[in-house]
Amino acid sequence: MTKKIIGVDLGGTSVKLAILDVLGNIEYQWSIPTDISDNGKNIVSDIIRSIQEYLLENSLSLGDI
Repeated sequence: MTKKIIGVDLGGTSVKLAILDVLGNIEYQWSIPTDISDNGKNIVSDIIRSIQEYLLENSLSLGDI
């Protein structure tokens, strides 16, 4: 399997995420709400959790990224 790239666009109301191939073609994209509570302290953990869920659902590991 060829390596994948994770793209993250952090916005004020949503975080857009994408899985791309090494040429930059989007293979899958999704978004999650940006949690700005507690001065945004949960944003990074929300992004990590969302990526981990995607990897698990698609039988991928961090080694594939």
